[in-house]
Amino acid sequence: MITGKGIIDDFFNKKNPIDKKKILSNICKYTYIYYGIIPFASWFAKDERGVSYEDLLWELFRSANAEETSIGAFLLLAEIKEKYPPVPIGFAQQALTIWCQRDFKDDKVLAYVFNRFPQNRKEWIKILTDYGRFKGDIQLKWGDSSLETILHLCLTMIKGVQTCKIEQIDYFLKPELDRSLNLLTKQIIGLVNNSEEISNHFINELLSAIPNNNLKLTTRMLAFQLLTMKKIKERVEPSHIARVFFSSSVDAPSPLGALLYNTAKEISDLAEDIPIPLKLVARSNRYMNEDYSQIKPEVWKEILHAFHTEIKSNHSIKKLQYPEGFTNDMIVRSLLRETKVQSPIDPFELCDQLNILVKTVELPHNIEAFTIKSESADKGMIVLNCNFRETNRQKFTLAHEIGHLLKHSFPNGTNVLVDERVEELLSNQYTPWNQYVNLQWERDANDFAHRLLLPTGSIEEKQLKRIQSNFVSNISFFSKKWGISMSVLSSRLISVTDIEMILIISENGDIVFCQVSPSWEGETVSLKNCTVPDNSLTYDFIYCEKFSYTSRPGQTNLNIWCKEADDIFLKEEVFATGYGKVYTFLYK
Repeated sequence: MITGKGIIDDFFNKKNPIDKKKILSNICKYTYIYYGIIPFASWFAKDERGVSYEDLLWELFRSANAEETSIGAFLLLAEIKEKYPPVPIGFAQQALTIWCQRDFKDDKVLAYVFNRFPQNRKEWIKILTDYGRFKGDIQLKWGDSSLETILHLCLTMIKGVQTCKIEQIDYFLKPELDRSLNLLTKQIIGLVNNSEEISNHFINELLSAIPNNNLKLTTRMLAFQLLTMKKIKERVEPSHIARVFFSSSVDAPSPLGALLYNTAKEISDLAEDIPIPLKLVARSNRYMNEDYSQIKPEVWKEILHAFHTEIKSNHSIKKLQYPEGFTNDMIVRSLLRETKVQSPIDPFELCDQLNILVKTVELPHNIEAFTIKSESADKGMIVLNCNFRETNRQKFTLAHEIGHLLKHSFPNGTNVLVDERVEELLSNQYTPWNQYVNLQWERDANDFAHRLLLPTGSIEEKQLKRIQSNFVSNISFFSKKWGISMSVLSSRLISVTDIEMILIISENGDIVFCQVSPSWEGETVSLKNCTVPDNSLTYDFIYCEKFSYTSRPGQTNLNIWCKEADDIFLKEEVFATGYGKVYTFLYK
């Protein structure tokens, strides 16, 4: 499957004209679908060969059956024109004319034309009028801006007219008014100061605007500035304003989020009775209460302060997140291409290059990490437990959290995913106990972590695959050499080895996981019991205290482990992790 930049390179390297038109149509479609997320247009325009396809792009813009393909063709044309300035006014005239003739509904062409050549607004309105398109929503959105309408709506709200809502102001706050926001704010402040009484309705509408992610950032910034006026603050309990600001700060886009957080902190110093503004989307286990009572209030303050002050300005979740359909191997290959990290990958170095904030704090022992992500604020961070600092296990945990951050879209209104014990989800007997456990996400993040730490096709994976015997001692050697836990290497080994092998993971004598290597031939592996057999080396390892953390290779028989198995002798090797899991290799 060709994705991302690869599809652009594939297009320029094709020789068949029919294939080229088909691939270019797909590029146009992807450009439209992933507009603002994946820079297809930028990649296309950067290649000097892109200019030679202008005629074909114009053809697609004029005649493609699907609107998304046509608009995507225009976006590619616009990117090419911007690369070779000045952009001729005739380009905008021709594009707007085609948009009118084809009766398109998407307004990306209008946005480009009106914003790129604002001095020609009257000409654009005339073209729209000539084609009968300058009416309804188009007239309201792209017609002459009306400050008077917004001021009239504000005055009506101040007087307490219930039918006037903040959504109406948001409707008329068009993009071109962003440049006049300071003037507009000053005029509305003047209305407030000159009013003898301010209605509760007006104040409530301003408060409702702060957490409303459906409103424009301009509208919410306006509401914030009005709520910080002395005349309005005298009418509202400070703790109530602080509560609204604080609870909305995580999901508010920049710079509003930081303004809300800092203002709330100034008003009340974030009193303990103000709830944490984070909503659970999922957890990996059942140990943590949804109210986060296990985490100290001062730790939450430290985390939220970092979220608002330490995340770099060029950080963007939308730019980091991969579309659905990208496999873990594809994502890892993309990360290796786009960053300077080398295999074996250090996830801390990767986060540094991707501008992902990693915060290490004191968490309860049963919580290894969690991911905070706000889709609406386009921000995210990873929080790690300082009790696992600088261990191979912490590397795996961080790689697991990176998987959540890059792959999993949190539903609106949710922004934290807690991982209590990431390795527990290896268990194929594990059953989600409530609505907050997303087993598919957790297994996916585990798989991503394995492939990130030891990429498919890497030299390290090939060295791992070459192990033919003494698996535990070899894995221990590579673990120290590469800084990757033995449990991760074991999970990768069973997936790639050419040896006929069974990997069994147990805890306190109970088998929680079993996997057979791809090269296993013959009997179907079906375990007799859910417990380790008492006549096995693993049993002695667990209960007889004959070994420390690893055992010498021994012998066992397949029929003491598996149902209806032949009398086949296997070698058996065992090691224990530092957190209670016992790994057993059975191989021919």
